[in-house]
Amino acid sequence: FSDYLEKYPDGFFIAEANFYRAECEYARGLFDEALAGYNYIIGKSKSKFTEDALLKAAEINHQKKKNYTAAIDNYINLEKNADLKNNLIIAITGQMRLYYMTNDFNQSINTARRLLLQDKLSNELIQEAHLTIAKAALQTDSIALARQSFNKVISLATNEAAAEARYNLAYIEYRNSNFDESEKIIFQLINQVPSYDYWIAKAFILLADNYIEKGNLFQAKHTLQSIIDNYEGEDLVVIAK
Repeated sequence: FSDYLEKYPDGFFIAEANFYRAECEYARGLFDEALAGYNYIIGKSKSKFTEDALLKAAEINHQKKKNYTAAIDNYINLEKNADLKNNLIIAITGQMRLYYMTNDFNQSINTARRLLLQDKLSNELIQEAHLTIAKAALQTDSIALARQSFNKVISLATNEAAAEARYNLAYIEYRNSNFDESEKIIFQLINQVPSYDYWIAKAFILLADNYIEKGNLFQAKHTLQSIIDNYEGEDLVVIAK
């Protein structure tokens, strides 16, 4: 393909040569070189290669190069050009995740809502969209929306997303000085089946904070000590200490 492009820089098959060379480079892990080929396709008029080029360019910028601004642009472009339903969902999901990662919380809420309008979404994606809305709303102090969306996540399943949602609901009540209600939600999380050690440990730290606010320092200390003695993740152990 390189020989063809060098010999016929304006050849009839220049798009094919750039795309298939990029595919070979991608398969070999030469992501910078592959990205250049995909960008060539993206920069030209829409063709049968455009959708795949945008998909691969977005993946490289997002996951390999951590160039989130470029990846968002790729996903936006993919959404506009996607003929395949699955690629449309990938495009909107990618935007939602990256807007949240880059602290553009209002845009993450907007794209999550747009994702929920799509049909044939998996339950996991529906849950992720509601969780993204909830967390972004919490970041922008839209507490009513956050509480509503966290409860929606819990209603959909009892997986890790539900555990994260319960933790955040307990945190909201703690922030609002509703310490008894916060404790009630924490114990719901602790008793959730299946359980998730990370969120249980975070919940115990929050439980200790509730105990402190209620003046129960003895119980707070023993709750934190249980994390120090039993939890294996150093990050939360440091907080407990």
